Amino acid sequence: MNLRKILTAGLITLCAGGCQKGFLDLRPNESLIVPSSLDDFQQLLSNETVFNLSPAIGEIGCDDYYTTGANLLSAFTPVERNGYFWAQDVYQGTGVSDWDIPYKQVFYANVILSGLASLNPDSLSVSQYDQIRGTALFDRAFAFYNLAITFCAPYHPDSASSEPGIPLRLSPDPNLKVGRGTLDQDYRQVIADLNAAIPLLPLASPVKEFPCRGAAYGLLARAYLDMQQYSQAGNYADSCLRLDPVLMDYNQLSLNSTYPFPKYNQEVLFESELYNYGIFYSTLTQVDTTLYGSYAPNDLRRKAFFVIRGGRLNFKGTYSGVHTRFGGIATDEIYLIRAECEARQGQTASALLDLNTLLENRYASGSFIPDSASTPDQALSLVLSARRKELAFRGLRWNDLRRLNQDPRFAIMLERIVNGQVYSLAPNDPRYTWPIPTDEIQASGLAQNPR
Repeated sequence: MNLRKILTAGLITLCAGGCQKGFLDLRPNESLIVPSSLDDFQQLLSNETVFNLSPAIGEIGCDDYYTTGANLLSAFTPVERNGYFWAQDVYQGTGVSDWDIPYKQVFYANVILSGLASLNPDSLSVSQYDQIRGTALFDRAFAFYNLAITFCAPYHPDSASSEPGIPLRLSPDPNLKVGRGTLDQDYRQVIADLNAAIPLLPLASPVKEFPCRGAAYGLLARAYLDMQQYSQAGNYADSCLRLDPVLMDYNQLSLNSTYPFPKYNQEVLFESELYNYGIFYSTLTQVDTTLYGSYAPNDLRRKAFFVIRGGRLNFKGTYSGVHTRFGGIATDEIYLIRAECEARQGQTASALLDLNTLLENRYASGSFIPDSASTPDQALSLVLSARRKELAFRGLRWNDLRRLNQDPRFAIMLERIVNGQVYSLAPNDPRYTWPIPTDEIQASGLAQNPR
């Protein structure tokens, strides 16, 4: 068995044991081979089943779709059922991949970064050394970011320095006890890792499971958008788009195909797929009718994103090119980040230029009428409406709800009807922060999130 398979098997064993011990408290199997060369580290980074997955429980809780109570009971897991109506006890003692997967990524990244630190780069291939280190830093930042937006409260500038964060493990040593720290520390670590990664990453990556420099700029733009630092977010979005401005013209797609978007399409900067919850792919779940009704008849996303199967409206428009949901970074998102930041900074014309550049590639040829606005607030509303439609089913909606609920202009009440009972999730409700898995609390003594 080669090194990648040995370590993968070892970590899978550790994750299985996490139901009793807690993932952060696990001890690696001492019989595992320790990676020590650049080729070893490259093999670790090539493990798509580790590094190219993203948490998806937020997608379960968002308002992109709906199902019925009968379907919940008959077809879905306890986590899917409980997450759907934001129950107090979401997991019911089960393991939580949304926690385990990112921490597995952190462990691998830390193994690589620690191993690289013991090597003398002067005697090695400098370009390979740099790319491996930059990729590991990006992967760790991506994992920390996904953990923070799932298991921490929404970032607010006035409270982030006191809100509990996630454990920031910066060493592969499992014996180190790491507490929660603060949410602001989490974001600062994400930013530090990405800034360190940027000069080491290639301008373009021929394999999109590996990050390019534009992907790091894009993730920085996401993080600063959460932090409400719009000048920084806009600058990093601009840096990304200067490297990778390409948008697909949806007129060139086979819109009636089962999956219209090819994997690794032109807009993808970093390929990641959402964890494979069955509720996303079941024909028993349907696209929210209000969302579907918001697309104009000549908007090609109606055909590219949606299909009727068995009388039900389902989503098909994943950028992953297969049934799994895309959870990575793509240029269309970055255009919308830059447009939002421009609008929030009073740059109405620039915001509209970015917005219309995107939308022109989404409408039937010759039918697009550019959006117009006379004030920054009007432009902002247009951008956020476009974001809702462009980025549906990508694992971004839940965090958008979390951050936009802080502004009364954009806050909304979520409702589910299950077996005749109405369940509500008010803006800024504590349930917008998912609980830390119970086994982790028991093993590590971490403070649980209020619910």
